[in-house]
Amino acid sequence: MRLIIGCNSLIGSSLSNNWKENSIKHISTTRRATILPSNNLVYFDLEHPNFDFLDRYEICTALICSSISSLRECRENNNLSRLINVDSTIRLIEYLSRSGVHVIFLSTNQVFDGTVPKRNVNDNVCPITSYGRQKCEIENLINNFDKCTVIRLSKVLDVNNKLVNSWLSNILTDKNIFPFSDMFISPISIFQVIDIINSIIDNKIYGLFQFSCNEDVSYALFAEKLVDIFQKDKSLIVPVSYKDSGLILDVESPINTSMDSSTIIDALNIYPQSILDLIRSLYFYD
Repeated sequence: MRLIIGCNSLIGSSLSNNWKENSIKHISTTRRATILPSNNLVYFDLEHPNFDFLDRYEICTALICSSISSLRECRENNNLSRLINVDSTIRLIEYLSRSGVHVIFLSTNQVFDGTVPKRNVNDNVCPITSYGRQKCEIENLINNFDKCTVIRLSKVLDVNNKLVNSWLSNILTDKNIFPFSDMFISPISIFQVIDIINSIIDNKIYGLFQFSCNEDVSYALFAEKLVDIFQKDKSLIVPVSYKDSGLILDVESPINTSMDSSTIIDALNIYPQSILDLIRSLYFYD
């Protein structure tokens, strides 16, 4: 049986749906006490971890999606974020590893500082945020355990992304949108992430991997691609600077968020999509 820690996350919920559709036996955890338990949903909170429930199941693979991922929250609530993202997470990994479980830990491009594009998997980590530093700690500690896989991911998009959908709603009704011209992403689709995780599980692949788009694009350029696909007028796009928007960031937004994806390409033959193909896969899939 498989285990998803954090079914309320984008990746956790999407993967659980995929496994249900394919009749793959699994259980998922939630820390939302208001959600009633079901046959495949159990309560578990990394802030107050109790691992006893794991003994009721024969877990073969565990995917850890749960974390505090807000950069600001990690900085402003460092003690709590460290408890959840580092201390309790490594205890969970140790507990699962002792039982021979294949542990898959989701990491981030935030382990790098954004000064260099297409970071190699073997480049020295250089995080500049608390969230990135916490992920680095787990990456380092997880080396002490067998049968573990770390997957660094860039920005993951799905069809329910609120920002992209708000843009789409506006441009389809010929209203202006105001994307940032100086904030960058290297987006990947949730569909490719699911394919990667399933392939790693099926092939029992361990080690450190990373995956992102092959290019870094501003939000404004991403919006241009969206307008192109839906054949709308580019004059609807009014680029603005995040520095003039009142948005307060922990650190200056990096211009490079991409990573070299050759580890995934070589192991799984899965290639990053172009921005246009990514948008098409989200909004025009069968």
